[in-house]
Amino acid sequence: MEKSNNNNLFLFVNIKKILLKIIRHIFVFTVITAWVFSPWAQISFDIADKKISFGPKTQEAHAATCGTNGMYNASDNGRESCTYTSAGADTFTPPTGVTSVHVAAWGSGGGGFDGSTQGGGHGGGGGAFASTTVTVVPDTPYNLTVGDGGTENTSGTDSVFNTDDIIADGGAGGTSATTGGGTGGSLANTSCNGTDCDVEYAGGTGGDGFNGSSGNDNGGGGGGSAGPHGDGGNGAAGVTGQGGGGGAGNGGNDATDINGASSTNGGAGGNGNASTNGSDGTAHILGGGRRWRC
Repeated sequence: MEKSNNNNLFLFVNIKKILLKIIRHIFVFTVITAWVFSPWAQISFDIADKKISFGPKTQEAHAATCGTNGMYNASDNGRESCTYTSAGADTFTPPTGVTSVHVAAWGSGGGGFDGSTQGGGHGGGGGAFASTTVTVVPDTPYNLTVGDGGTENTSGTDSVFNTDDIIADGGAGGTSATTGGGTGGSLANTSCNGTDCDVEYAGGTGGDGFNGSSGNDNGGGGGGSAGPHGDGGNGAAGVTGQGGGGGAGNGGNDATDINGASSTNGGAGGNGNASTNGSDGTAHILGGGRRWRC
């Protein structure tokens, strides 16, 4: 009789342990499910003598890394990256484990000039390109600025990472004179930590305006933006009856007539008489140490 009671007690204890394990598993599953579908950034709790933690969700970590307007890419040639295309100030925060990043920056384009009754206006210059590898401290915010494209007769602004770690010069704006279009972003004003960058190219120069008779005034084309493959192409000059085409970007061709020039690696230039505003710059940050591309 005593042996039977012991067996019953042993069975009761085992059932209790099994039930407790089931309850713990259900609890953990419930918490994980709630965490995945809730706004919680991270949670931690204790079960018996064990501490269980869930770190920040992936998309929240990416959002924090890429600042306010940076666009996250999970696989950019095998690395993670952030690309910034909205003009203005932003931040980049290297994730844990990242100690170097490859930064590429495009200066913004200068605005063309509407010659009106003063003769055909200049085309604006294209922005310069610069790239280099920068040593960073994980989980530390770094400031950056994406250049703002110039409006009529104004220069584009520089694209900058961490004050002077990289500066890509913006193109100059066009003017009302009929000779000498806006110069492209120059290498003289492009630098990486006060010296030459690993890769740097100048923006294309805007085309001359044309001052014809009887109001037949036509503006020059804008210069193309530089890129990792080469300088920006130059814009074509305005001529009788038509404005000049824009130079192509990223090592592309110079424009020679109203048609925009072509480029193998970058964007084609715009056709003549299309726009007076320059394009905004771009900042692209490619992760290093942890094959992280920002």
